[in-house]
Amino acid sequence: MFMVKRTFTICNDSLAIKKPGALAGGLLLLMVFGHAKGSEPPASHPESTKTTWDIEALKRRGIISEQVENLDKLNEIPPGENLVDINLNGAFKTSFQVNVNDQGIICFTPALFDALGISVSDSNPKEGCYDWISEQPGTSVAWQSESQTLSIVVPPDVLQQESNGDYGGIAGHINYNYYSSMNKSAYQKQRYSWLSLSSGINISNWMIRSQQNVQDNQGEISTTINSTYVERYLSSLNKIFQAGEISTRNTLFPLGQLRGFQLYPDDALDSNSATGVSVDGMASTSQARVEVRQYNQLIYSTLVAAGPFHLPNIPVQNRNAELDVTVLETSGETQQFIVPAIQLMNTSQPENRGFSLSFGKLQDQPSDDAKIPAILTLNKNWQPLNRMSLRTGSLLSGKYQSVAAAMNGQIASVPGQSFSLQVLLAQDHYQHKKSAQVRVFSNHALTKNLSLSLGASKNTPGYASIEEASLRARRKDKWSYSADNSELNLGFSWNSETLGTLSFTHSLTTSYPDNDRWRYSMLTWNRRFENGLQLTTSASRAKSRDRSNKSLNINLSWPLGEKRIRHYYRSSNQRNIMGSDINLPLGTSNNLQLAVEENSKDRNRSLQSSLSSDLRYTNVNTSVQLDNQHQRNYSINGNGSLVIHNKGVTFSNSSVQDTYGILSLNRPLAGVPVISPSGTSWTDWRGMALISSLSPWHDNAIDVDVDKLPKNVDVSNGHRTLRPARGSVKQVQINMLSGTRLLMTISLANGQLLPKSSTLWIGKRLVAEAVDEGLAFINNADSKGTFHVKIAQSTDECDIQYQLKDATDEDALYEQLSLTCQ
Repeated sequence: MFMVKRTFTICNDSLAIKKPGALAGGLLLLMVFGHAKGSEPPASHPESTKTTWDIEALKRRGIISEQVENLDKLNEIPPGENLVDINLNGAFKTSFQVNVNDQGIICFTPALFDALGISVSDSNPKEGCYDWISEQPGTSVAWQSESQTLSIVVPPDVLQQESNGDYGGIAGHINYNYYSSMNKSAYQKQRYSWLSLSSGINISNWMIRSQQNVQDNQGEISTTINSTYVERYLSSLNKIFQAGEISTRNTLFPLGQLRGFQLYPDDALDSNSATGVSVDGMASTSQARVEVRQYNQLIYSTLVAAGPFHLPNIPVQNRNAELDVTVLETSGETQQFIVPAIQLMNTSQPENRGFSLSFGKLQDQPSDDAKIPAILTLNKNWQPLNRMSLRTGSLLSGKYQSVAAAMNGQIASVPGQSFSLQVLLAQDHYQHKKSAQVRVFSNHALTKNLSLSLGASKNTPGYASIEEASLRARRKDKWSYSADNSELNLGFSWNSETLGTLSFTHSLTTSYPDNDRWRYSMLTWNRRFENGLQLTTSASRAKSRDRSNKSLNINLSWPLGEKRIRHYYRSSNQRNIMGSDINLPLGTSNNLQLAVEENSKDRNRSLQSSLSSDLRYTNVNTSVQLDNQHQRNYSINGNGSLVIHNKGVTFSNSSVQDTYGILSLNRPLAGVPVISPSGTSWTDWRGMALISSLSPWHDNAIDVDVDKLPKNVDVSNGHRTLRPARGSVKQVQINMLSGTRLLMTISLANGQLLPKSSTLWIGKRLVAEAVDEGLAFINNADSKGTFHVKIAQSTDECDIQYQLKDATDEDALYEQLSLTCQ
């Protein structure tokens, strides 16, 4: 409840009151005599009714009825439209534009009931101003003018039952990622550019998604459009529905994209959406592009710096097929390696219990659609034991059937150990063969600092997935194909406080019928010293029958204030490079890197410069490289997103996900940081910020960074907690209190200062009281206005007019004005 703080003392004579102002000094007496007519029963909602005072008792103590009226005015919400924060039963609920009539009654509308989550019967009147508070027993309302907050208390039985998440919202978005480079020499010029777009529309939790890729290689432009589908969470089935070009989810079978539909559990109801699949490798040149493919489709692409790289949470289609990784160097060279499917089992997470279903035809099959087989998959997840999960599945097609089972978990009697086991049986009528596949993976924490992982996969001769088997049959050249025979994977990691961290991975793949072998090994060692010195070394080798890649990388770096200096050596494909670089932070949003290096093979020396800029609403990186052989390389890349909604277009430097939100301030204030689970975003020139990702079915804390607000700006409540349903677009309204604070020195027409406890009014609304002789302070003032003044201890009244300058100092806590009351 709003309170006015004043100081006063009570003398031995209870009738003698020493008060700095009659209004302020009467507070204690009001507390004593406020219930002088105690014989009357209290109102059921006293905050919405006018308090009755014992006027005669107050007059005997020097308090007149007008001052009592002023106290009542302090707790009245002003008439008209008011954007306020609403607390419901003691907790913040929403910000809403409420309508108050001239009698001070809050008009309840269907939109307000929906915003508060209050259930009302159809018999309630909706015409005119509906005073629901006066009709509903057990309710009350209180107005807090300083924080512009309306506190409403209602019985719990009128509240709607809370769902797992809030539904609704309409918006469209585009995530973009682009890269363009030009290589110039004395003899030629080469250009290469690509643009990747991921676009979508959310309409009442229905989602439409599509991916577009455009590539320009020396004027040859190619365009692809794929992964176009519609999606929605079906609460009646507790499943996600997808239809279109879909990647089969929650399946044990190696399936690429299908043209069809599927139903599967929403993993966000139990866990986060991170895949846990990572790719580690090495790049030889700066701005190298890494492409990750699965089922011959590009699923991830990014730029990396020279040296070892770690790419977390690769968006795999499923964990049943290997990843083909290509590193495209800026020099034109290419490196390739495989992440075996057995290694993906290491990141397997417990799936939601329940069933999954998919039906459709294989995508990207080079044949007539009529010859592509239709596929039906059914999968079921179980949890027979506390730390054990079981998955079963079946795949049905005209000439191919398969069943599979997988188990993963931990053994309670063997702490620190986990395992995964999967068995698949296939009946292949294309090749008239029965085949099987067995995959196993285990993790072992041998000691506190030493861990070991082992994995193996074995296929019987003739095993082929339905995609491979049907393709061979249609092409009628099945003997020209090879198939995986076995996969082995070994990895260990050792951590020592003295020697640092050492890790090693090795994988071996053999194939039918030629027994060709592919090997990949990687060894890394990291050591950090007390003075900030850091040593990182890594070596990798990839070898098959017809090609071999070796690479070695050594980095030595140390801090120098905010800068960091690094010396490095890189060896790859008979190229030996030595160099040094320095990272120079330029403020909080830019980073400049300068590097010099030499290729010992041809004595080619180069100078490189790159600038990375976080421009709040997009990310831009530029790079320039020059060498002593008159070769130049220029490149630019960037990424970000934009959302089109009912209030316009909003930009962000982060990618928009399935569920997101838009925050709006009630005044155009740019550059205000908004902290959310997806990171920090900033309001634009209209006071709007894009919250690019929200976790569905979970609480998401959204906070306006009030420490970064201008000093002349306040916020009534800068915190929100959102719990959206999947596919929602949440609109968040933050009520910024008008930043204008007025400290007024007021004189009367005769030159005397305005007496203490005089009151300032706008219409029937009390806005301020003179806290001292001639001094009054007002929050949230308009740029110009008129106050009607009731002079204390007098029947005289006068008016004050003011107008602020157009340019105000945002760092000033208040505006000082000297005014005369006429």
